[in-house]
Amino acid sequence: MDKKTILTILGFIIFATGFLAITLSLVGLNFTFLSFLEKPGRTFAFVVKIIMVFGGFIMFYIGRMDNSIE
Repeated sequence: MDKKTILTILGFIIFATGFLAITLSLVGLNFTFLSFLEKPGRTFAFVVKIIMVFGGFIMFYIGRMDNSIE
């Protein structure tokens, strides 16, 4: 696999995890592996999840961009 494919897959996984974490937190549930984010506070955890969503989207977008100059 090349770097663009890895970046695309990693970006999608981070985006999906952040989006699902936000959605689950709206109904009072948490991912167990992200429970350490709740210790500093709920606002901190929400901000980190938002950063995960946007960061994953940006990584996905960069991985799918065509960088060839014609």
